[in-house]
Amino acid sequence: MIILEETKNISSEKKDVPEEKASLKSDKILLISIIGIVLILGIFFSVMYIPKPKINTVDDLNRKNIDGKLGTDEEGYLYKGVYSFVKSADLWFFQLKSPSGKSEYDIPLHFGPRELEDINPKGRLSSLFTNTTEIYITFDPLAPELQYTALAVGELDQSIITAFAKLPIAACDKNETSACSNRPIVTCDNIKDIPVIYFRYNETTEILYIDNCIIVQGNGMEQVRAVDRMLLQWYGVMD
Repeated sequence: MIILEETKNISSEKKDVPEEKASLKSDKILLISIIGIVLILGIFFSVMYIPKPKINTVDDLNRKNIDGKLGTDEEGYLYKGVYSFVKSADLWFFQLKSPSGKSEYDIPLHFGPRELEDINPKGRLSSLFTNTTEIYITFDPLAPELQYTALAVGELDQSIITAFAKLPIAACDKNETSACSNRPIVTCDNIKDIPVIYFRYNETTEILYIDNCIIVQGNGMEQVRAVDRMLLQWYGVMD
């Protein structure tokens, strides 16, 4: 009877090992994904703007929206009577002209401005964000729900590269995983001459401007919502 129980325990322990390995492997893939999003987009688009893709559906929706011909606010609306937001493929799009005025971009967001009015950024944005060409994107590699951090980082990177012509640099706030072993270790405290955007997991959704550092915090999709709110402030759509 004792032998059988011991055999049972050993068997149970052996089952736990693959589960732990699978969990660690999953976390590692997630970390690499976040860093990869920043690196791949940064390398590919660092020297050029992305011209507005010719998506007739989005263009048509914008024209109908401006002419007041869309059926419901779920399809699109004019924010402040000026900015056209239309929904296509479960994303909100609005059009932005390049600084030269020669090109237009369709900016995709997961949330429209009406869904973001309860988030109020605090502090003041440092002039470093307009005077430098590089921005560190950093996060806690041990935080939960990193899949949402990855989504938020991807949303942010598109605008940093496309609309603001800046190069995002992937970083971590600590060297606790192999995915961060060859990345810069960046926090709001140890870097002062380059802008830092720090994704922080927190139950409270906030955007904090502190000198050269922006803290974007939230849990789950709230991180994405906070990013969209910040971007719409940068674009001048929201205060």
